[in-house]
Amino acid sequence: MNKGRCGLTAYPTPKIKQTMETAYKVKVVDKKRIKDIRFKNPELMNIDAFRLVKNEYYALIKAQDELYEARGKVRELEKKFKAMEDAWNAKKDMFDIEYESYEKEVRTQKSYMTINGKTVYDCNSRR
Repeated sequence: MNKGRCGLTAYPTPKIKQTMETAYKVKVVDKKRIKDIRFKNPELMNIDAFRLVKNEYYALIKAQDELYEARGKVRELEKKFKAMEDAWNAKKDMFDIEYESYEKEVRTQKSYMTINGKTVYDCNSRR
């Protein structure tokens, strides 16, 4: 204890070390595994309906996983391309490039069609 200037006594603050641990359970729904299928109109479903629906759902989940994997690969390729493009842009002011040229024949056909004597549709096609 210390006596201050005003005659008040200052007590040292106690150091309390307290840890609190809580454990609880969380219900997790795994949408990759089917437990049961309850049809809204069971009389309209045949015996194989459960199996067919289950297989179709698993095919959908597999396609979604493939899509996520492909998107990840696209992101990696975009990063790689961006790095290559930055390196190219740093070098391209040091030289001029002349590109090859060639002739290409382009044919177009125009067809006009009249319906009811009022509307004219222009059906252009290129080959």
